[in-house]
Amino acid sequence: AQWFGITSELALNYVLPNIRNFGCDLYSDSDLFESGTGTIYGCGGDVIDVEQTFYVTEPRLLNPDEQVQFCQKVVDKLGEKEVEIKCVVLNQILAAGPGRRRLDGHIVLVVGYEITSSEADVIGAVINSVNSEEFQTEAAESVQMEAVVDTAVVVTTSPSASPTTAPTQSPTRPDICTVLTPTIFNSLAQSPASYTSAAFCTAVNDWNAQNPDAQIFMEGTQMTRKHELAAFLGNVLHETGDFAHVREQTKCGTNTEQNGNIYCQPNGYSSGNYDDDYCSTDGCTCGTISDSTVTNYLDATKLFFGRGPIQLSWNYNYIDAGSALSVDLCTDPDRVAKEEAIGWGTAIWFWMTRGDTTAHNSVVVNSDFGGTVNAING
Repeated sequence: AQWFGITSELALNYVLPNIRNFGCDLYSDSDLFESGTGTIYGCGGDVIDVEQTFYVTEPRLLNPDEQVQFCQKVVDKLGEKEVEIKCVVLNQILAAGPGRRRLDGHIVLVVGYEITSSEADVIGAVINSVNSEEFQTEAAESVQMEAVVDTAVVVTTSPSASPTTAPTQSPTRPDICTVLTPTIFNSLAQSPASYTSAAFCTAVNDWNAQNPDAQIFMEGTQMTRKHELAAFLGNVLHETGDFAHVREQTKCGTNTEQNGNIYCQPNGYSSGNYDDDYCSTDGCTCGTISDSTVTNYLDATKLFFGRGPIQLSWNYNYIDAGSALSVDLCTDPDRVAKEEAIGWGTAIWFWMTRGDTTAHNSVVVNSDFGGTVNAING
């Protein structure tokens, strides 16, 4: 369109009504031709992604017209400060949970801004503007139902990278381990601890990379992600005695190591055959266990008691967790205790998949910490 002489923002919006859906992910004629002079209003400056929550009466996503109206209010507001800005709604997250008054639903908009300004702290100026009470009142008017607009939270910032070859598909989430630093992690644990921050972060990153549609600590607002992290840590700290235990104490608190293998003495056991309490007809092969070669102890690889950060137990959980993580936990279930990365992996798997309502959904969807406890312990 610019090549044919249409250069004003108003005219571009008229002949290309869908232009607002692409933000700065478009080429101008100055990108395509040496003699080109046309640029896209607001593009070429700093990039910032923010989350802004709308509390609404009707739990639904904003329609295209509402998205355009919201972005236009942003452009108008920043125009008052002589800031050129391009606004595009990158993603919408429809979340359930506590609302405000009659506003039972809420939508988290992930909005991308590209900003051109001579102002030193232009990002700060943008955030202050969209967090002003005046703007939030105006922004609520862009929605075709009763709404209250809440505070905007920065997700990412970066230097301009426009134009790009493809539109952004999903928002970038900050690594949860920038919140749970090694110092904070270690402050939660007894000393010496059996679990490390590094192994936890590795397991989280591995799970999220392998499960892009079911990621842990990545859903909802920044506060929701912190709530999930807090709930997860509260449960695993309880299960492990503040990161002290890797094996269930009543089953293997008394143990010995022989030739690299762990042997357990369950409470009340002295000798003879032993019936595993965590043996079901479904799952890894299990049943009555005979004496081991170590007097008064049982081979840990034959037992399916609680292990790891969430104290994974029962043979059916071991076979399913092993399948999800691509490791054999039937032949040696004690890998959950001996290999920390596997232990954290089983805890994340259980959190994300087990229960009529998973622990993950209990927090992210229902804002219910008690539901996490129920998912883990029944």
